[in-house]
Amino acid sequence: MPTRSRTTGQRREAARSLWRCLVGIASALLLLRTGSIWPGVVVHAVNNGLGTVLEVIAPAVPA
Repeated sequence: MPTRSRTTGQRREAARSLWRCLVGIASALLLLRTGSIWPGVVVHAVNNGLGTVLEVIAPAVPA
C-alpha cells in the first residue's frame, strides 16, 4: 500500500508547511508590532521546544 503511505506523508508535510507559515507570519507581525526580532526568536524557540517534547512523548509513526 505505498500509495496510502505516500498520501498520508503528503498530508503530514502539508500540515507542517501550513504550521511553518503561521509561525512565520506570527513572528513577522511581532517584529512589526514591537520593532524587535527577539519576540520572534522566542516564538521560534518555543515552537522548536514543543516539537521536541511532543516527538519524545508521542514519536511519529513512519509514513
